[in-house]
Amino acid sequence: MTGSTFNPLNLAIAQGTAVTWKNDEGNAHTVTSATGSGDTYDSGNLIGNATFVHTFATAGTYNYYCKFHGADGSPPTGMHGTITVN
Repeated sequence: MTGSTFNPLNLAIAQGTAVTWKNDEGNAHTVTSATGSGDTYDSGNLIGNATFVHTFATAGTYNYYCKFHGADGSPPTGMHGTITVN
């Protein structure tokens, strides 16, 4: 997380892979699953160099967003990203 973006915006991974998000700045961010994504997770507030890890056990497409700089929706808007699990 840098500025108000997730980098990369879209990530493709194998089933069972753990993804780690790291906040590279001082502003608080979250990693929150979007409604209807089929997997529920919320990092809580990540400040500074804080990290959050989530393992994706099932194939599918998972949208997520930051509660401070994005908005839930289909798809989410603002600061958001997508994980595609093969």
